[in-house]
Amino acid sequence: SDTPKKKKKLQEQIDAQVARELEEQQVEDFIPMGSKEEAERLMRKGINLEKEQVKKQKSSEEAPETETS
Repeated sequence: SDTPKKKKKLQEQIDAQVARELEEQQVEDFIPMGSKEEAERLMRKGINLEKEQVKKQKSSEEAPETETS
């Protein structure tokens, strides 16, 4: 069985990893809205909000047409 020292060290490693991941996520997310960097980040992720909205509108307009029985 693990000794208390091993358990404590393992918990410290886990805590440090979680803290690093949270910090990285916060740094990624902290980009002022409307900035050029924000637009580039969204494009890199494959998200173009205007196109997504158009797709949603088209699919919601087309949905009733396919409901014929």
